[in-house]
Amino acid sequence: MIRGSCTRFGNEAFFIAHLLFQQSHFYKGSVMRMKLYREEGHRKAALYIRVSTMYQIDKESLPHQREELKRYAEYALHISDYEIFEDAGFSGKNTDRPAYQEMMARIRKHEFTHLIVDKIDRISRNLLDFAAMYDELKKLDVTFISRNEQFDTSSAMGEAMLKIILVFAELERHMTSERVSAIMVDRAKKGKWNGANIPLGYDWSEKADYPVENPQEVKIVQMMFDMYEKGYSSNRLTQYLNDHGIRGKRNGLWTTASVRQVLTNPFYKGTLRYNYRHRARGCIKKESEWIVIEHNHPNIISEEQWEHVNQILKSHSVTRIRKKHDHAFSGLLTCLCGGTGGARLDKPRQNGVRPSYYECNTHWRVSKTLCNNNLAMSDMLIGTFVFNYLKNMIRVQQHMGELETPEAMEAELLKGDCFQDISGIEKASLQKIYAVFCKNSNVAYQESEALRYDDPAVIAGNQVKELEKKRQAHERALERLNKAYLYAEIGLSEKEYLQNRQEIMQAIQDIDQKIQVIQPDSNSEDDIAFLEASSNFIIKQELLSDEPIQWLDFALHVSAATIHQFLCAIVTKIVFYQRRILSIEFKNGVVHRFLYRE
Repeated sequence: MIRGSCTRFGNEAFFIAHLLFQQSHFYKGSVMRMKLYREEGHRKAALYIRVSTMYQIDKESLPHQREELKRYAEYALHISDYEIFEDAGFSGKNTDRPAYQEMMARIRKHEFTHLIVDKIDRISRNLLDFAAMYDELKKLDVTFISRNEQFDTSSAMGEAMLKIILVFAELERHMTSERVSAIMVDRAKKGKWNGANIPLGYDWSEKADYPVENPQEVKIVQMMFDMYEKGYSSNRLTQYLNDHGIRGKRNGLWTTASVRQVLTNPFYKGTLRYNYRHRARGCIKKESEWIVIEHNHPNIISEEQWEHVNQILKSHSVTRIRKKHDHAFSGLLTCLCGGTGGARLDKPRQNGVRPSYYECNTHWRVSKTLCNNNLAMSDMLIGTFVFNYLKNMIRVQQHMGELETPEAMEAELLKGDCFQDISGIEKASLQKIYAVFCKNSNVAYQESEALRYDDPAVIAGNQVKELEKKRQAHERALERLNKAYLYAEIGLSEKEYLQNRQEIMQAIQDIDQKIQVIQPDSNSEDDIAFLEASSNFIIKQELLSDEPIQWLDFALHVSAATIHQFLCAIVTKIVFYQRRILSIEFKNGVVHRFLYRE
């Protein structure tokens, strides 16, 4: 009957139905909640009062709100600890009010468990401001209560009513966004500026309400177009600008991407282009959606030169399908300058192994003056060093009781032909390494699954068991999430529910895929999982053997991808410079720094 009335009479019937529901359930629910709150611990309320005119201040409104909220907190909610925040003579059109701002600052410090107002419009008459405030309160686990409307977010009905408000707030945001977009498109069609980042070569002019030329920056832009037209590549031009101290609009270093961004910007030839991408750096929209106004403002690059440069760029940007290669130390190498180690493939060797080599990206791609590390480093050198050092570390741990001093341990760690150029390990680093070994603490290279000597089949079985446990945990979490959404008194929003559910389902799917890789349906010896487990087995055998590791033979039997996965489990960073490994940082946080002979 209520549903039919709502259909016929609209909002009035819905409001009556809401009041009937409150009369029958609200106070009963409140008593149950109050009992729960008293059991859970202390509660403190912020009572917020606002009036907008001096007439209301002088009359009964302000004292009336104060007394009503105090009684409501004490007798209806059984909260005796509260503070009153008053904004007298402030409009509700925004939240720029001193007492309100002070209250929210203290709420963010978790000083209050409840926020109570006489009416919702005391907080704000702006729906967007109210929605933002409520969202913040929910994240801070603060209950919002409106005495007059009986909105109590600790109750299911109060939460539901506020969700309805938030739905309309969402609608208003979308409508506002659409109105703003329409206005901006209209401005662009008239050739007006819409507030994007000002391009290099221009400054913003309040008088013109449009970017105007910056003479010094104009020279830089013109030089870039001239140099590229004369045969400079993007990479070479990037290095030239950085080496000569020529900076971009925000005084940053140039990259090939930022150079190409300048060279492809039609603003320099006097063309205003708007609605080109979905976001600032998002994908390009359909050409039919672009707004292009030719000859909209004075150009600093001739149209002929701009077209010529962009034709060259297009000819250099032919997409090539490149085969993906795995590099054993990709993402682990860092130059002494802080630049990353870029990986390249070297020539194949006689046994068929094709090593990788690594070079500092800062030196080769950004600026040679910022970094002089001009020597590439082969993974034959890196691999021999790192894996023989790991071998020595395992031997040191096995015989730690026989090594009475840090110097004795140091000699064992640096045993082998590949460490002949090293004079020692940095003193502070050595002391820390020695302490870690002596305490037999959580050493990454000891405890890691990667270094446990075991049969490949046993390893695979244990991995599957662990993954199945994780899957069961996610399934239980999904069940609890469904119950919380459907039955909990303080329920999740639909958006939160769907987002959390998607995350859990994705986690379950990822686990299923991992299990399939380790234990697929096929039992043949060509199993990917079996090969990976066998490769790990070979790595462990090599590390535990008495013979030094020879990289070319080692890489012949173990793939670069497997070596990379193994290293990522125990190593955080390897610092290199001029074909020398300066330090290795392990997952346990200990850094091994090496000192070289001059």
